Amino acid sequence: MVDLGCDDMINGNEDFGPSFSNNVPNFEMVIAKCPPGCYKVGSQGVFGLSIHNEESSICKSAVVDGASPLSGGIIGIGIV
Repeated sequence: MVDLGCDDMINGNEDFGPSFSNNVPNFEMVIAKCPPGCYKVGSQGVFGLSIHNEESSICKSAVVDGASPLSGGIIGIGIV
């Protein structure tokens, strides 16, 4: 399980596998834990709905999609 901060994203995050020349993460599914309060913290935005680009905040995206409550929690991240 990966512990995430509110502004963590897939892009450039070593928790999602080593960096390859094509910048593709090494894993297809990751279980992660989001902290509470991500809907109001930091500057990293959310791009998309249900499917987000690699520069979206993971935990904020989970709140927007209804996959995580405002109090944080455990989420599954599918990487496509």
